[in-house]
Amino acid sequence: SQLSSWFTRVHESGSAELRCVAAGMEADAAAICEAISSRWSTGVVEGHVNRLKVLIRQMYGRAGLELLRRRVMSPLA
Repeated sequence: SQLSSWFTRVHESGSAELRCVAAGMEADAAAICEAISSRWSTGVVEGHVNRLKVLIRQMYGRAGLELLRRRVMSPLA
């Protein structure tokens, strides 16, 4: 694949920094290839996670779990 040939070229190059980046990417090569080729996206899930984080930050120290539950579920009703 193009990714594996890029890894080979980088390992043969003289740049230590680039080799370090490539080594980290090589450890996750399967996940990188899947992310590039897959038509699925985690964007919707990430949006919900970010919305929950904002709600929790806004309510920090002010209310209990019951109010958090009502605020989380209200937009879905």
